[in-house]
Amino acid sequence: MKKAKRRGFDPEVSKIVTVEHVQDEERPGRPKCSQVVRDLIIKTVTQNSTTRQWSSQRIASEVSSTPGIAEVSASTVYRILKEEGYGSYKRTVKPGLTIENKKARLKWCLEHSKENGWDLERWKNVIWTDETSVQMGGVRGKRRV
Repeated sequence: MKKAKRRGFDPEVSKIVTVEHVQDEERPGRPKCSQVVRDLIIKTVTQNSTTRQWSSQRIASEVSSTPGIAEVSASTVYRILKEEGYGSYKRTVKPGLTIENKKARLKWCLEHSKENGWDLERWKNVIWTDETSVQMGGVRGKRRV
């Protein structure tokens, strides 16, 4: 009732309390980040594979250097990316094939050719170790995007 009286409600004049008498006031504090800045952060991150690996600090620096845009903090960038569904992931790294691996693979394939009784259905069950990564008993980890 105190709030309503401060805002002009007089119980002696009218017993009806209007929305203006009890509605919450705007609170002080830093204004929310504009949609332009949010879009610029997302555009910077999704620009190419290199920018996806940038830290929040690097993205904040890049966005802040844009003319007409106020300075943006790394924590703001991180918060906006989280709100938009982006996360930090550690990518799975798989070693490449050496020349010896390639020769051994070719030899194995030739030994298991059609002449030796291997048809297309059997080849569909072959999984090469460089095409997938398997970790027993756990999650492979996270990928940084």
